[in-house]
Amino acid sequence: MEMTQTKWHVKDAKDGFPRTAAVVLSNEEYRSQSTKLHLVDFFLESPLRGLNIDLSRGQEP
Repeated sequence: MEMTQTKWHVKDAKDGFPRTAAVVLSNEEYRSQSTKLHLVDFFLESPLRGLNIDLSRGQEP
């Protein structure tokens, strides 16, 4: 997927959003601040890990 870059002046960005505040980050800064958690890591870090939870289901439809 190709991302297009759009340059806005701060005034135009403020006029385009109904909010009273905006945070402007460079692409590099955004990528450094955002982290992607892999599914395996998500389950490994779960507070439910290690609990003996009964996950069996009944036979009724």
